[in-house]
Amino acid sequence: MSQLLKALVVLALLCASAALGFLVRSRMPEPQRPNESTEFIELMIVLLVTIAAVVLGLQTTSVKSAFDIAEHDRANYAAQLTLLDQCMRNYGPGSELVRRHLQSLLPPRSRAIGDRKRLHPA
Repeated sequence: MSQLLKALVVLALLCASAALGFLVRSRMPEPQRPNESTEFIELMIVLLVTIAAVVLGLQTTSVKSAFDIAEHDRANYAAQLTLLDQCMRNYGPGSELVRRHLQSLLPPRSRAIGDRKRLHPA
């Protein structure tokens, strides 16, 4: 089952249970609905919502951390490739064939970034 389908099923069940709760409450006589029970249920709902917010916050932090690590690794890899290219360029014309082969292995976007850095050195 796909994740979207599972989420839609859970949403439908939650909506159906809320509708059932409204229906049952409207048919219950007033003496069977004490204020203490209603306050307790509201407190539990607030607690569950708070826990859900904390869990979502932790998940968001985890995803951002993984994204930042991947970005750092990509930047580190690009810096190493740039340093290798510079070393091979300093080595002389004998390394030109290897440099071309290395550039052909890089994705077009990475080559474009490297070309831009050569045109506009920092």
